[in-house]
Amino acid sequence: MPFTADTASDAERVLVPHTHTHDPRMDDEVTTAPAATIEPQDTMLALHNTMPEGAAATAEDDVAPPAAAPVFANRPHGRWTLLWRLLVLLLTLALVAQVGWLLRAALVRNAVTRPWLLDVCRVLAVPPPQVRDLALLRLDARDIRRHPDVPDALLISATLHNAAPWTQPYPLLEVRLSDLAGRAVAARVFAPTTYLPDAALAARGLPPGARAAISIEIRDPGRQAVAFEIVPR
Repeated sequence: MPFTADTASDAERVLVPHTHTHDPRMDDEVTTAPAATIEPQDTMLALHNTMPEGAAATAEDDVAPPAAAPVFANRPHGRWTLLWRLLVLLLTLALVAQVGWLLRAALVRNAVTRPWLLDVCRVLAVPPPQVRDLALLRLDARDIRRHPDVPDALLISATLHNAAPWTQPYPLLEVRLSDLAGRAVAARVFAPTTYLPDAALAARGLPPGARAAISIEIRDPGRQAVAFEIVPR
């Protein structure tokens, strides 16, 4: 092709390297870009990605496993809970029994609680508590005479009546002999086993509304004894 001036100009533009001219005025226009916000999890992910494969495995192995629960915490507590409940129940029953024994007199005298108490004693196969009320014990048909079989002795007979609606223990009986002036000539206290024919009968007590014949032998104090008295104690 023929070389022309236009062609030369294009060649010069191609062959001449481009030179960048620094303009100082541009320095004032340069602004600092805000730094990108880096989240902590991004940083940790980046560090993990940059770590060698062996180092990452070592770091995971160094993490301590969660602490295991104590052995006793994994044991079943059903059996111990049942035992504790049974123990509490037994202690409660024992406490109720002690309170009932301490208040037995009031429970027996009360018309409402007495049947319940008697039913409990019947179920437990134990004798009902015997509560003494001397005001509800009466001595009827009292008599004194010379002993038919023992010389110089007197025989006192009477009937003991329990007017209470519960069983009462047989009382002690005090026998007093006095003269015409009322002065005591002789006195003695007799236990139930001495005026009842059977010791087992004395232990069972006198049932409610029941009567029991008693017999007491005493020495004859002489002619000065003209009166006698029997007092339950």
